[in-house]
Amino acid sequence: MKDTTQDALRHFAAHGLRAAKIALGNASAAAAAAHDEDYRYWLGICRELDARAAAQFEAARSVPETRLLG
Repeated sequence: MKDTTQDALRHFAAHGLRAAKIALGNASAAAAAAHDEDYRYWLGICRELDARAAAQFEAARSVPETRLLG
């Protein structure tokens, strides 16, 4: 996998303190479009900038959907 540190620094330089949130938005859009490679890339960028936010996002995304019957 590509080292994302330099890309994360460039992303931060372009977006400042909103960089992690924007990266998560990009990861979410990539996941919705079923672009797994892009999803992993943007999640990696976010992880470099804000590991906790990336972990929470990934955990929330992997929670199986439950439906109540009846």
